[in-house]
Amino acid sequence: MTAQVLDGELVAAGIKADLAGRVQALIERGITPGLGTVLVGDDGPSANYV
Repeated sequence: MTAQVLDGELVAAGIKADLAGRVQALIERGITPGLGTVLVGDDGPSANYV
């Protein structure tokens, strides 16, 4: 098996371009995209990360 070098910046740019199009499609339908988090348990320090 041959190693393959990945260009992370190129991959990230492709993902961002795809995501931008998908977000725009949602906005055009009147949907505001957002990000939600779920904190499971009662670990106080974990709350600092969300």
